Amino acid sequence: MAIFATQAKRVTDEMFIEAGQAVADQVPSDLLKQGLLYPLQSNILETEIQTAARSRSWSSMRDSPASSVPADMVAFIREHVYKPEYKVEATQLSRVA
Repeated sequence: MAIFATQAKRVTDEMFIEAGQAVADQVPSDLLKQGLLYPLQSNILETEIQTAARSRSWSSMRDSPASSVPADMVAFIREHVYKPEYKVEATQLSRVA
């Protein structure tokens, strides 16, 4: 998601490592004690957003001029999340009613 949202030109090993660490950091300690290694699937979208923001922020700090990095990376990533919203035309509404 970070690559898509920021249109990164390259993906480095460090970005993958940072993404993996970001996912691991989102597992609460009580779940770690139960033996779970990943965050719960019920929170998958927020996990994806936080991971993308962290991995892109990390690479941006290294590779991009400060002016091109969004001030709020989480908000920036959140703006690029796919939302399945479909427009319903007035003619389609009249057929349904």
